[in-house]
Amino acid sequence: MGRHSLAPSSERNSTSQPSPQRSARHRGASGSFRRGVARWPIALLAIVVLGAAGWFGWAWANGEVNQRANAAAADCQEGPAALRVAVTPEAERTATAAAKVWNQQRTVVQAHCVQVNIAAIPEKTVRTALENGWDSADLGERPQAWIADQGSITADFVDRRPELAGSTPEQLAGGDGAQYSYVALAGDEVSAVQARAAQQFLSFAQGR
Repeated sequence: MGRHSLAPSSERNSTSQPSPQRSARHRGASGSFRRGVARWPIALLAIVVLGAAGWFGWAWANGEVNQRANAAAADCQEGPAALRVAVTPEAERTATAAAKVWNQQRTVVQAHCVQVNIAAIPEKTVRTALENGWDSADLGERPQAWIADQGSITADFVDRRPELAGSTPEQLAGGDGAQYSYVALAGDEVSAVQARAAQQFLSFAQGR
């Protein structure tokens, strides 16, 4: 009994209490003090990604619709249409040259391929027929546009019968340097496609 002595109190305390490092490792292993990762940045990123994907999907679908609409118009989905232009004989050469290029290009107006037909008729005959009733048996189909030699005659026609005019007279230069007067016509015989085509043909002829 006397041979066995107790260890000093300092040694007993050192063996009975765990070290701070071991305690920290123990807490880390158990996970009771581990910090969790915040979830709101991940949720926000997911919302941004989904929003971007939705926008790109809408843009792609919208582009497809526009391409199909343009392709349908280029293929003349609504069929052919005709635009008859009455021209003074002096302007026949200029008008025929413009109409030839227009027709070769298969110009599309409101999904219709519009064919321009030129009819050389003296301007006084055109004016009289328009104001008093067009005789299709004698002059052919009523025109939807008119090119006269004198601007004064078209201006007077528009002033006297504005309901028969689809535009104010516009100047059109001929290949020989001459100046002609172009006016789109209106009335029950003129369809919306023909009215639009008459305006476009003027711009086309002026740009040549």
